[in-house]
Amino acid sequence: MVQRRAGPAAKATLIGADHNTIQTANNGYQGYYVAWFKYTLEGDSYARGAFAGASPEVPTNTAWQNWAAKNLP
Repeated sequence: MVQRRAGPAAKATLIGADHNTIQTANNGYQGYYVAWFKYTLEGDSYARGAFAGASPEVPTNTAWQNWAAKNLP
């Protein structure tokens, strides 16, 4: 049996991206996925601002859509 842990999670879709976009350099993803790792793995408070707090950046970024998040400290 797999135990599920209620950890932090976030998702968003880069507008105009396809399945292979993430594999190319300067694709629009790097900033947020590096920020996610710095926030969740290193506790970086600056990177946290992209996803959590009073006014997170991702949901206001017009290049991204379908934002959802849960359990963000």
